[in-house]
Order: sequence, then structure tokens, then C-alpha cells
Amino acid sequence: MAKYQPAGGAMTIVEERPEYAKLPQPDNKPYLTEKADVAILAPKSVGVTSKKTGRTYNLNMRQITMSNFIRLDELSHDFKWFYKAEVSFDLTRNPPVPFLSSSLRADGANRRHTINPFPKGLTKNFLRRPDLIIVKDQATRWPGRAAADHDGVPHGDNLARVVEIKFPGDELSIPQRDAYISIAGDGGHFTVLDVRDRKKEKEATQSSKVPVFSPQPQAKSKSQSQRVPAPIYSPVPVSTPGYIQDWGLQLQRELNEMWASAKKGMTGLAQDTQAWLASEAAWLLESGRWVRDQANHAWTWVNEKGQVLARWTEEQLKAVWAKIERYCDIAWNEIRQIEWGQILLNVSKVVVGIALVVAGAVVLVLALPAELVAGFLACVGIMGGASIAATA
Repeated sequence: MAKYQPAGGAMTIVEERPEYAKLPQPDNKPYLTEKADVAILAPKSVGVTSKKTGRTYNLNMRQITMSNFIRLDELSHDFKWFYKAEVSFDLTRNPPVPFLSSSLRADGANRRHTINPFPKGLTKNFLRRPDLIIVKDQATRWPGRAAADHDGVPHGDNLARVVEIKFPGDELSIPQRDAYISIAGDGGHFTVLDVRDRKKEKEATQSSKVPVFSPQPQAKSKSQSQRVPAPIYSPVPVSTPGYIQDWGLQLQRELNEMWASAKKGMTGLAQDTQAWLASEAAWLLESGRWVRDQANHAWTWVNEKGQVLARWTEEQLKAVWAKIERYCDIAWNEIRQIEWGQILLNVSKVVVGIALVVAGAVVLVLALPAELVAGFLACVGIMGGASIAATA
């Protein structure tokens, strides 16, 4: 069983708003506090630019990091886990029901919820994704109230709590609150958590009491002085812990996509992650472009020196994506909807957390087995709009 830090860890205090329900179990707050302690170190906002459209988006990296930690726990436990990040609910149903995985339909009624932010059958403006669902029975993957799913299969009530997590500066709108209470069934099953930054609050208190007569040298923050291990719980022990990527702990104004045609997409990744990528997908670390061989239906990555660093046939790409689809529910013909992406962390070369911008600023947090990452990067880099030249 996982051992959590005491509630109110080194960096944060996680508080339940008194006007809403408390968390259902004593273990909930320590689990979430430990993750918030690391997520609070990430910059609140990072600018990213889609190479395909030229549009720039601002990502809330604290919320994305928090969701990724939970998503990685879900994957490690085959989605039989008490905590489920960003489940998509269909508000056209009464009660609202979660969208289940379309690619795992053969697995039956106890399959997991979908990860795709645009699930099949959605109605525009009637889809909501709460930050967190806490379920009653972790062995039951269904994350909703008693209702029939979109295939007509009935499910029992497994929803213990709908939770909205707010970092400093985040707001809860009235439409958002009303939608989440509708998903929860009533206010007694809806919790709002405020994450307070203890370090900044302490600094603000001290600065208000102690006059400053001259500029003071600033000590290195925790994020600058040491790597911060990611609070991930795996049922199978791993040789080394996962670490949030270095860029995620620095106040950067812009973050490049990982499959960029220039190696700047890897700037800020930890050295061990770059070393792992050098063995799995060396083309990422070189400036170059994908070149299509139309005769053989294949693509090669050619660097600025004319060297070929990778080669994928269309058959290979489709085969690897068929495996990836089981984790993200994004079909082959939907890859082009992915506009931007970057690695958040990798855990001992076992599982990799990735943040994506999909179809107009919708953020998708993805967890993939490490052995599929090279294929994922190649598919998105080639099919998703990378710089491609054609040969006869």
C-alpha cells in the first residue's frame, strides 16, 4: 500500500472549501497533497505554439502536472484505481454518464473511461471534464453514478466524489460548478480543493513584517537546486523513480513541441531523458525533416548532414498506432488533430507521461508504455503536420 506524506506537505496546504462536501476518505487528502507539493513547482502558465496553425496557447502546467501524476497511477494499476483524472461526461444524459473507451469496447462493461477529449457521440457544449473523480470501488472501472452507458449496459453507482482542484489564481465559475454538481448528483458529492502555496505565503508574511534595506541574494529554489521525484505509485517496483522534467520546474515563457524539425524541442528535458530518447528516437535530437518515399510508402528522417536517422513504413506506423489507440482512443485518421506535445516525465523507462494540445487548445494528458513512445513520436511527427518533403 502506498505511504503518503502527511496532509499539508512541504510546499502546499490542500484545503476543502467549507461550503462544499469534504473528501470521502482520510487517505484522500494525503494522496492529493503529495502530488500538489510537486505540481505547485511547475509554472502556472507556459506558452506553446502550434507549428501547424501558428496559434499560441497558454497551458496551466500546474493542473496538467497534477492530472498527469494521477493518470500515470491509473495506467500503472490498469485503471483499477480510486482516483481518475479528467473523465469526460455526457451532460445530455440524466444522470450524466462517463464516456467509456471506444477502442476497448471488446473488453466489455468494465473497460476504462476514454482518454480522448473528443469522444465519439459527444454533443457540442454538453461535455465536461472534472479535474478528478474518486470512486467507491477501485476494482470497478466505471467512474459514474448508477446509469446505463452509451451501449445501454447498466452500471451501479461507483461515484464517491467529483473533485475540482484550484491552484492559486484559479477560479470556479458558476456554470462549471453547476455542471459538476449535476455529475455528482448533489452538493454532498462535490468537493472543491484549494491548493495553497505555503512557501509564497510565508515569504509574503515575512516581507510584510521585516523591512528590506538593500537587495538580498536569492537562494536557489527547490526546483533549481535538486530534481524533484514524481509521486507515482506502481504495483511493480521500479529501479529508479520518475522525475518531473526540468522545464516543468522553471519559469519559462515558451515551450517547443517535442517533434519539432529542430532539436530545440528537447531543450530543458533532463539529461537521462535525452539519453533515453537518443537510443529510442535519435532523430528528435537532430535538426532535419521527414522525407517521404512515395514509391515505397515510407518516411525517413534526414538530418542537416543528409544522414538518415529513422525510417518508418506506412504499414509500421499504422501497426504501432493500433497499439497506441488502446491507451488514448485517438484513431489513425484523427492524428492530425494533435497540434502540440511534450514529455512531462518518464519513470524508469517503463511509463511516459505526455501533454498534448488537441484540436484547438484542448489539453490531453496521456500515459504510454515506454516501448510505444518512439512510434508515437514518429506517427505524430509525420502524420500530424511535421515538415515533410516528397521524393519520387
